[in-house]
Amino acid sequence: MTLYLVAGAWLPVYAGGGSGFVWDLASGGYIIGFIPAAYVVGFLCERGWDRRVWIILAMLAGNIVLYVPGLIQLSFFVPEGKVLELGLYPFIPGDLIKLYIASLTVPTAWALLRWGKDTE
Repeated sequence: MTLYLVAGAWLPVYAGGGSGFVWDLASGGYIIGFIPAAYVVGFLCERGWDRRVWIILAMLAGNIVLYVPGLIQLSFFVPEGKVLELGLYPFIPGDLIKLYIASLTVPTAWALLRWGKDTE
């Protein structure tokens, strides 16, 4: 995640083929938020949250951590009172769908890996 953040300062890897320092981008806070979000989800998964159906809570916590710096940064680029309308609400349905799909997929993947080891 840190490499992605640093690479984006020089390479066109951000949305719309953009590059530049993240504090110059409306989406920069979300890009920065990927780092602590990945840490939170990784921390919880190391404690076994990725092997249960309730992994969705770990991923939801990561999403919340991601949105905090994202919304703060976005507030410098949009009219007052429009931050949640433009930077959060439109993304909630898609995020919840992705979290649900991932919460089913990851435990299934772990089960398949266990099954593959058992058949060796």
